[in-house]
Amino acid sequence: MTDKKTLTTVVVVVGAVIIVGGVFTGINRWRAQRAVNSALKDLYGLNGNVNGLQGQVAQQIAKEMGKAADQDQKTEEAKTPLDKFNESKDAIVIGEIPSILGSEITPKMNTVFGQSKMTGFSSGYMGTTGSFLVMYKIPRVATTPDLNNLVKQFADNGYKSINSGTDGGAVNVMLQKGEDVLTVSYDSGSDDQQISIMFIKAITQ
Repeated sequence: MTDKKTLTTVVVVVGAVIIVGGVFTGINRWRAQRAVNSALKDLYGLNGNVNGLQGQVAQQIAKEMGKAADQDQKTEEAKTPLDKFNESKDAIVIGEIPSILGSEITPKMNTVFGQSKMTGFSSGYMGTTGSFLVMYKIPRVATTPDLNNLVKQFADNGYKSINSGTDGGAVNVMLQKGEDVLTVSYDSGSDDQQISIMFIKAITQ
């Protein structure tokens, strides 16, 4: 994967190659060339105009970095859903984890998807004690039957569906049990292996 510095380097080097090719003319070329020369000097210790040997070096760097970027993309595209699941990190949770998470929500996720990994967690959600937002990574791309099965798991435990909606690849289902509200959200366009569940605890007087 490329970091911020690498991306900056690519822009600088590609800019150098464009200048060598004579795309810029007149004062614009002079200004752009000065900027690239300065960057190449800082990054690679190259001095003077970007031509001759320095131009060849800049072009070679651009080629090599282009190859590396292509290889990174091919490697990413070759990953299976299980690869992506295994690479995901477990969320670090500070403080007490709500008991409902371990007793109801996570077991239902594992029942439907075989296994799941909590990758994000936010407690006190919407300013209500006992409420939270949790995100799960799953080992495969979620399907409509998967989501229906997950909702059924909660329905079998006393939750009633009070609202649902879809928008393209996004699905949102709201359920209620007593005064507690739970939502199941999924967006294939954002991450087709992630399920988000929000639990809003009823406020007791």
